[in-house]
Amino acid sequence: MTGAVGQAVLLFHNLVNRYPYKMMSNPSHRFYEGIAYVGLVLAPLAATFVGAIFLRRIPYCIAALVCLACPLIFLLVFAVAHPILGVDMGNTSNFDHTTPAAAFVEFTERALKLVIAGVVIGAACGLLAAFAFRVTERRSADRKPPSNLPHAS
Repeated sequence: MTGAVGQAVLLFHNLVNRYPYKMMSNPSHRFYEGIAYVGLVLAPLAATFVGAIFLRRIPYCIAALVCLACPLIFLLVFAVAHPILGVDMGNTSNFDHTTPAAAFVEFTERALKLVIAGVVIGAACGLLAAFAFRVTERRSADRKPPSNLPHAS
């Protein structure tokens, strides 16, 4: 869950505080800010829900799964917002002629980089958790239970 929230915060920061989104006039920076707020709330919650669905089936893969789902859900919010609000993806009326399509490609690249990093880190955490569980399970099985019977003298 922490990884998903961190990913959502990074994507939020990219849309609200970074070029080209903050500098765009068509669609406006407020459009990207709205996407950022929706994604910040929706993506971690939906990713956690996905993780909860698969918790019993693949418990050691949950961190990787949640960190896979969060940026993809945020990207889905980003992709769906454009056609819903009728954004012309080829519009070049921004000051530097950046098109919404170019901004979309840049955001997609950032989200996919977070997917890769999140899955790698989540998988490593899952493997460490599985290893730790097996080690502690073996140690507890090796210990003999204490005898509560009084000693015969």
